[in-house]
Amino acid sequence: MGLFRRRDTDLFSIPEQGGVPVPEPMASDFRLVVEDVFFIRRRGLVVTGTIEAGTVEVGSVVTVERAGKAAVNVAVAGVERARKLPTRAVAGEAVGLLLKELTPDDIARGDVVRAAR
Repeated sequence: MGLFRRRDTDLFSIPEQGGVPVPEPMASDFRLVVEDVFFIRRRGLVVTGTIEAGTVEVGSVVTVERAGKAAVNVAVAGVERARKLPTRAVAGEAVGLLLKELTPDDIARGDVVRAAR
């Protein structure tokens, strides 16, 4: 009988079943809160932010929701992540989305870009 005897052998074991299910961020609809907006001539409007949930792909349709204004549906023309041009981005990644049909007056910091319904 030692001074540091282990009393519970399964203290650090992970239960196989019956645990509380944790929702995966990628399983829900796409959502991004706009952190910055800028316009690139000959390219279009770029919004930046961190994807909070879901995934977004080039060509997918998203909805821009702004307080006090009607929601606008727009297609994603491009995705940029850390100076790379992937065709898809997932939850947790900081990205820039190229939205061609919008002007800088249509979107601002704090607006929400989410999957079109």
